[in-house]
Amino acid sequence: TVSTVEVKMATRVGPADARHVAAFLRVYGKSAPHGLILHGGTVATRLGAGIWAVPIAAVLGAAANRRVQ
Repeated sequence: TVSTVEVKMATRVGPADARHVAAFLRVYGKSAPHGLILHGGTVATRLGAGIWAVPIAAVLGAAANRRVQ
């Protein structure tokens, strides 16, 4: 199984933001059944078949809110 993860700093993402992930999923077919877009917003949403947009903070937890020095 292959996975694709795209990271965007935008606080809102929509279906147009998933075009590269969708293209990846088409190329890899059953080998890549899901794609993930991590973003700077606060809401997780489904952007298409097998494509989810999830806040970076939801994945990284408190570490996402700390300043990197």
